[in-house]
Amino acid sequence: MLKMLSKIMEKDFKNNLNYSTLHLKNMLCSCCLTVVRDLLVQQGAEVTHVSPGKVTFAYAADRDEADFLNSLADHGFESIQGREEQIVELIKQAVVELIHE
Repeated sequence: MLKMLSKIMEKDFKNNLNYSTLHLKNMLCSCCLTVVRDLLVQQGAEVTHVSPGKVTFAYAADRDEADFLNSLADHGFESIQGREEQIVELIKQAVVELIHE
């Protein structure tokens, strides 16, 4: 496992990439997932995982994460900072899923 982790880290250093996981408000449906993915790709990021309320992506080390946050916020997807806000967003997602069952 340690060898595998070291290879992953080595690759990241070679490619000069930063990885970021953001927790986002108002990201509840499949259309929102597509919009978030498309916005990040248009900004030059490589999206590695996207799910309701959460996105993980890689971007060039010379870029600032704030650029991505501003682009997402311009489209109504605000960053969730605190644990309480994350819990509220998870509850909203659960309610939406129950309604659509």
